[in-house]
Amino acid sequence: MLGQILVIIVLILAWLGLRSVLRQLREQRERAAVADEQSQRRTRGKDRVEAMVRCDHCGVYVPRNEALQDAGQWYCSEEHRDAARRGG
Repeated sequence: MLGQILVIIVLILAWLGLRSVLRQLREQRERAAVADEQSQRRTRGKDRVEAMVRCDHCGVYVPRNEALQDAGQWYCSEEHRDAARRGG
């Protein structure tokens, strides 16, 4: 009877140890996946080059996709575009 109890105790301890190891491996994989995703986000941001244009009114450089173009000139805002139209 004592032998059976010892076998059961050993099996329970082995099962608990295996669960612990598997949980640690799963957490390690999840951390690696998160780190990989963060690394890819940082890399994607660095790969993107945004063309910049100079505002004809104030000289500030703005991303081309945010700038306004009028009569071949670039502007950083509607106010500066309108000021250039008025001649000021």
